[in-house]
Amino acid sequence: MAPEFDSSVLTFIKKMASLNQADAEFISTCFESVCLRENDYFLKAGMPVLRIGYLIKGILRVFTIDTKGNEVISHFISEEHFFADLEGIFLHKPSGTYVQAVTRCHILTITLSKLEMLKQTTPGLELFITQIREQTLCERILNSHFLRNGDSTEQYHYFITHFPQVAQQVPLKDIASFLRITQQSLSRIRRKIR
Repeated sequence: MAPEFDSSVLTFIKKMASLNQADAEFISTCFESVCLRENDYFLKAGMPVLRIGYLIKGILRVFTIDTKGNEVISHFISEEHFFADLEGIFLHKPSGTYVQAVTRCHILTITLSKLEMLKQTTPGLELFITQIREQTLCERILNSHFLRNGDSTEQYHYFITHFPQVAQQVPLKDIASFLRITQQSLSRIRRKIR
C-alpha cells in the first residue's frame, strides 16, 4: 500500500465497491498525496480538469468570480469527501471554478486517466465512481436548495446546525459570501442568535 495513502479513503471505497485486498492495494498506488497551505489553490478557473480529490484533512471552498470581480462561494468541502469539477470532467472543458484551501489541507488525488484505467481493470469500481458523481451532485443540490428557502437568519441557522465544523473554521466573510449576504448583515444575524 502506498505509504501516504490514508486508510479512510480505502474504507470509503470498500463500502461502495466490492473489492478484494489485491484490488484495494492496487487502487491505493494510483493516488497521490497533496498538501495545501491556507489560501493555496487546488484548481483555478481556466485550468484543465485532470483529477479528482479526496479531502482527508482541512476545509476547501469552491467559488466563482462574478462580473463585478467579487468571489461568490458555491460550497465548502469538508473532510472525508471526494470532490471534482464535474462540469469540467463531463463536458471536457476547462474549470469554471476555483477550489482553494481555507485551512491547511491534506488531499489524496487521482488523475482521470488513472481512474479510467482502474475502471477497465477493476469492474467493481464503476458503481463507486457513479456514486461519487451522485454524492457530489446531491451535495450541490442540497446547498443550492437551502439557500433558496427562508430568510438569511434561517439560512445561517441551517448552516451552523448542519455544518458546525465548517462554521467554526471558515472566516465570516466566506460564510457571508456563501449565504449571499454582506458581512455586516451576518454580524447582525449572529448577534440576534446569541
